[in-house]
Amino acid sequence: MSERESTNIDIQRLLLDIYAARTRLPIGLFDVETHRTVFGDYSLECFEPYCRLVRRLPGGNALCERDQRQRAKAASHGELTLCHAGLYDYALPIHVDGQLVATLLCGEMRIADRELDALAVARHEQFLQRQQPSIDEQNALRQAFSRAKSLPIERVNNELLGDLHSIERWYYRLTSSQRALTRQIEDVTHELQIWLQGLLARAEILCIDLERERDLRREYREEAREVLNSALALDVIVQSFGDFLRSYRFAPVSLRSIVNESRRVYEEEAKQRGIEVRVELESVDGRPPMVEASKVHLQHAIHNLVHNAIKYSFAGGFDRPRWVQIAGSPAGQYYQLSVQNFGVGIDPDEYDKIFEGGYQGRRTVDEYRPGGGRGLRLAKRIIERHHGQIRVSSIDQKSAFLTTFTVFLPFIQPAGEEDAHGSPSEEDHRLDRG
Repeated sequence: MSERESTNIDIQRLLLDIYAARTRLPIGLFDVETHRTVFGDYSLECFEPYCRLVRRLPGGNALCERDQRQRAKAASHGELTLCHAGLYDYALPIHVDGQLVATLLCGEMRIADRELDALAVARHEQFLQRQQPSIDEQNALRQAFSRAKSLPIERVNNELLGDLHSIERWYYRLTSSQRALTRQIEDVTHELQIWLQGLLARAEILCIDLERERDLRREYREEAREVLNSALALDVIVQSFGDFLRSYRFAPVSLRSIVNESRRVYEEEAKQRGIEVRVELESVDGRPPMVEASKVHLQHAIHNLVHNAIKYSFAGGFDRPRWVQIAGSPAGQYYQLSVQNFGVGIDPDEYDKIFEGGYQGRRTVDEYRPGGGRGLRLAKRIIERHHGQIRVSSIDQKSAFLTTFTVFLPFIQPAGEEDAHGSPSEEDHRLDRG
């Protein structure tokens, strides 16, 4: 956890405790990105004895946390939600820039309303039947449930909701200001990366040209290498900085726009190397290929693959045409994207090693192809974060190796892990009385 994140959590806990002291109810803040719920110290003291007993049952704590995540995601507006064990929370989702970022959960209570309390009692009995605690545990749970605090529906809908809206406002201000700062840094980082890639391409070509000029003084060649190495070191810092700052925000993304952007960024380097960059992406059901992705991260991964394909291609010429091919086609629940080139090869025993940080293939030793050996590690991490896969093959074609990096990206990102553990569905938590 970063120092900034730790400071934010401390602020959240302090403000939550202020409102917990006012309402005498536990108030938690569920963060959608981290899937964690933050409680203040006083909030934890306000939990019902019934809740404490439920959490002490075998697997009870994990079940409560999973149920909490489900209810936080299920809330579409300020509304009552019923937990798996029969107590109510008021759930208030918080949106920033139209995106759900957190949900406030406050309550752990019964409601002094005949219809709502009947639902709570029924859920409580269902919970006991599911968990099958011992007779003594059942008696203790029933007794604690009967003594749980019961609030009038009017207080819940007026006073409690008003307090939650106050918390919503400060959290919105805190989050929106952080996002604005992060976006500014992301924009600067992205611009730096584009300029650095152009600088790196020109510096690499200059170094290659100078290496061929054997009559040139040695210090000139070494000075050019120093310039290139400095640019490479700065590029590694900028890449790491950008990846550290950015949050994954998944939305439908056009693969055609991602690929075309990478071709545009590196087309000048490709031209200087005599390499043609081809793009052939098949449509999906007659429409351009779209995947659910975090655009800024996926763009970074494709940048790395395209740049590597160009950098490790042999220079083209009249009698030796060279190309980099970016092709794509649907493959079941995935879209298969491949980046292929002729040039410096990769030995089969290195297929896994090249994705390790700082490793460069042995066939690059006699080739002047500078680099930090970190791009593929970052690309693999990004693709796996998208629940995708990346594979490599490199086939000896006598004059050059045909190297292919193949990426499989799911069209739709899978649901959260908690959906697969048998916890109550979202519909179980919503209460529609109309």
